[in-house]
Amino acid sequence: MTQTIDQNYARSNNVVFEDGEWWYVSPATTGFKYRERLANHAKKNTTRMFVNGKYIPKSHPLHKPGRYKSLDDAWSHEKID
Repeated sequence: MTQTIDQNYARSNNVVFEDGEWWYVSPATTGFKYRERLANHAKKNTTRMFVNGKYIPKSHPLHKPGRYKSLDDAWSHEKID
């Protein structure tokens, strides 16, 4: 199976081609490294929310997947229950 990669998706030093597949390799800043298939990594990131570069957990009541500059951008004049 051939998979195309968006080079802008992940930093180039974190994406490697091994065992016939593309892998995302975590940085060693957490004390240990792990790898996961790039497709799984991309799928996981589509459900995350970032506001001004800061991660908002899924447990937050205003969570809405995407990347926003402010909460006003995420909820632009929509009624919040």
